[in-house]
Amino acid sequence: MKKIICISIILSQITLSSVKADNIDGDAVVNIKPALTIVEVSPLHFGNITLGHKGSDSITMGHNGNMSSTANMALFNGSRSTGQFAITGEPYSTVSIKFNDFSDLESFQNTIKLRAFTTPNRHPTLSENGTVIISIGAKLIINPHQASGTYQGGYPITIDYF
Repeated sequence: MKKIICISIILSQITLSSVKADNIDGDAVVNIKPALTIVEVSPLHFGNITLGHKGSDSITMGHNGNMSSTANMALFNGSRSTGQFAITGEPYSTVSIKFNDFSDLESFQNTIKLRAFTTPNRHPTLSENGTVIISIGAKLIINPHQASGTYQGGYPITIDYF
């Protein structure tokens, strides 16, 4: 009987020591970056457009400033510029650029749709001093019998670290 009690005590000590809990401290890291800022350097300006007919047309200004018309019936003159923005943030960081592709330009009661925004790179990398300049182009959707006038409006751009 003494042998059974002795074996039982030894087994319980072995079991208790092998079930002993273990612990470890996990690591935590956070990288705080400065807030991104965006400033308009120049507005998106299509210049003067003369329509050669009274049908619908779409007129595109590429992010490089090149102009085109789907109906090839528009004449372009006057000063024009791509939209340009300066983005500032953490040096060497990549940022994401997003557009709301549904904006309108207005002239009194009339509107022109501003759509299909373009930029050469939707994920540019900020320079060593934390800046990058981006150029924006877009498409105008001209309605049949579009009224003459100066059309103005805005378009939202969202930037974030990528």
